[in-house]
Amino acid sequence: MNNFKPKFIIIGASSKIGSAFFKYVKNSVILGTQNRQKFKKLKKFDILKNNFNSLLKDSKATHVVIFSSQTDVNKCFLKQKYSNKLNFLTQKEIISKSLKNKITPIVFSTDYVFDGKSSYSTEKSITHPILEYGKQKKKLEDFVLKKNIPALVLRLSRVYNNNINGGDFLADLINSILSNKNISVDKSQFFSPIYINDVVKIIYNLAQRKQTGLFNLAGPERLNRYIIAKKIVKYLKINRKFIKKDINDFDLFEKRPLDVSMNTNKVKKITKFKFSNIDSIIKKFKF
Repeated sequence: MNNFKPKFIIIGASSKIGSAFFKYVKNSVILGTQNRQKFKKLKKFDILKNNFNSLLKDSKATHVVIFSSQTDVNKCFLKQKYSNKLNFLTQKEIISKSLKNKITPIVFSTDYVFDGKSSYSTEKSITHPILEYGKQKKKLEDFVLKKNIPALVLRLSRVYNNNINGGDFLADLINSILSNKNISVDKSQFFSPIYINDVVKIIYNLAQRKQTGLFNLAGPERLNRYIIAKKIVKYLKINRKFIKKDINDFDLFEKRPLDVSMNTNKVKKITKFKFSNIDSIIKKFKF
C-alpha cells in the first residue's frame, strides 16, 4: 500500500452507505453533503438543483464520491424521467466537472445491469438489464467505460448492516421471522449480498491505490432469501414455516432477474481484502 492519503467530497453523506463511509473516513473528508436531513456537519446540497462547482471553491479534494441515487427499483420504474436524471444525467455532469478540476469521481452501479441468466458475473460479462434501474446504471457504466474516463465505478450487490432497525433486506427478513410463524420467502433469485463495513473499507482502499475503472463489490456467497432465512432461524434456534415462492410471483411492477451473483476476483486480487460472510454478521445482531 502506498502512502497516498485521499481527500473526499461526499455527495449524499446522509444516506445509509454515505453516512457509514463519512464516519469511516471522517479525518479525510473535505466536505459532506445532505439533501433533506439536518446534520450539523453536512452542507445542504440538492444534486438536481444546485451547481456542483459551488462545492469546489478552494477544494483540496482528490475524490468525489456520489452516493446520491434512487435505488428503489419500483420508484425508478414509476418515475423514470426523475430517476434517470438522478441516476445518470446528473452524475454524468458531475463526473465531467470533477475531471476538469482534477478530482477523481467515484460512482456506483448495480448487479441489476445483468439479465439474471448467468452465475458469478464478472466485470467483463455482458450487461443486459431488464429493470429500468439497471438500464439507468448501465448507461452510467457505458459513459465511463466506453470513453475510457478515469473514474471509479463500483458495481454493488445488496448491501446489509448488522442493525435490526437498518431498513435493509437482512433487517427486514429478520424482523419478519421474529414477528411471524409462517413466512413467504423468495427461493428463486440468487445474489451476493455484501456487508456495509466491507463496502466502505473497499472504497477507501481503492481510492488510496488511485484505482479507476469497473469493480464488482459483492459478498463471497451466492445466496437467496430462503437460504438466508434458514441461517437466521438456525442461529436463533427457533422454528418457522417458510412458504417458498418465486420472486416473480410477488406483486411487482417489473420482472426481476433470477441470478445476479457476482465474481469479485478482480478487487480481491488488487486489495487482498477478505469479505465477510453473512453468518458472521448475523451473529453481530442484538436481538
